[in-house]
Amino acid sequence: MPAQAVTSEQTAIRAQLEHDLEQLRRQITLLEQDYASFKKFMPKARRNNKIAICIALAVTVFAWVNNSSFWLRYYPLPAVLLCSGVFAIAAQWLEGWMERKINALVAVVKDAEQQLSALDNETAQVFLSTGK
Repeated sequence: MPAQAVTSEQTAIRAQLEHDLEQLRRQITLLEQDYASFKKFMPKARRNNKIAICIALAVTVFAWVNNSSFWLRYYPLPAVLLCSGVFAIAAQWLEGWMERKINALVAVVKDAEQQLSALDNETAQVFLSTGK
């Protein structure tokens, strides 16, 4: 099969692919920055959850000691524990999801770069074989 010359359409497609890859690299950088800020935010959020649990526990104890209303004795602590638990589970899930998505995008970029490199090698072979 004879080698075919590279057309202007193929060159335009390649330029668009390189542009898209550059945009994807920028997007990965932004996602990594968001992930880093998320990791920085989480210890403060967990600490605030622990403080909320302590406050709810203090309110519950105070309600029992002072023989307060039924609602004040039985509802604040379970509600705060439920919200804190849901937050902890969601934070863990979100952290894993962000990590997986960033890794998948990095793999896509590496694969596309390898394919472009292979295309460069193929194009170089075409130019060498046609003498252009």
